[in-house]
Amino acid sequence: SLPGMGPRGTTLRAGCWSTTIGYEMIEAVATPFVTRSYNFAANPYTHTGVQATTELSANLTMYHGFVTGADVWFDPAKTLGYVGGLKWTADGGASSVAANVFFTGQGFDSDESFQHYDSYNVLFTQQIAEGWTYALDATYGRTPDTDPTGLAAGGSAQWVGFANYLVHPLCETVTLNLRGEFFRDDDGLRTGTAGNYVGVTAGLQWAPTPWLWLRPFARFDRNGNGPFEGDNEMWSGGREVIARW
Repeated sequence: SLPGMGPRGTTLRAGCWSTTIGYEMIEAVATPFVTRSYNFAANPYTHTGVQATTELSANLTMYHGFVTGADVWFDPAKTLGYVGGLKWTADGGASSVAANVFFTGQGFDSDESFQHYDSYNVLFTQQIAEGWTYALDATYGRTPDTDPTGLAAGGSAQWVGFANYLVHPLCETVTLNLRGEFFRDDDGLRTGTAGNYVGVTAGLQWAPTPWLWLRPFARFDRNGNGPFEGDNEMWSGGREVIARW
């Protein structure tokens, strides 16, 4: 921590950390469902490098960092990347807006068979009624070139996604989680099949004790190009148990 740097101080971190891009994080306790959104799958999971976070005011936070890419440790596939953003939070925390950027300017690394890309994200949260919280996770990603043998045949590729969330505590121990999403994969680079994806997920989180979470869910996905083993639609469901210590 550097208390003299910036109006309210600056915090430095180094190593490997979860990305600041998107609503869902890689840790199970930081995401509402065991089944993840298309935006989550298309964005970085982790970064390795250094990052500085500066509190500009009680409501505004800025963060900047230099990293080895997306989900890359110190290995030959690494490339210099920037990850940063700006977050505004209203007094009392009822709403917030964060604009995030991950940029490398690089495409497909043929020597390491590794795909680099850039991602631009806006995350908005709002308490819309008593006990109801809404979140919008909007992402645009692109890469200048891809695997010559892949779906995009070496050309550029891009994708865009919008994931909406509603969270509502039903009682002290049970929370309702809802997610509706749209994801457009122009070239099939992030999903394996090009086209428009629509997904709806509903689930409950029951915490009978603070250290034990039980989370059942049901999910529906659709894409008219048959990505689900030749089918245009897919229903899925399951349950998750999380023990915290």
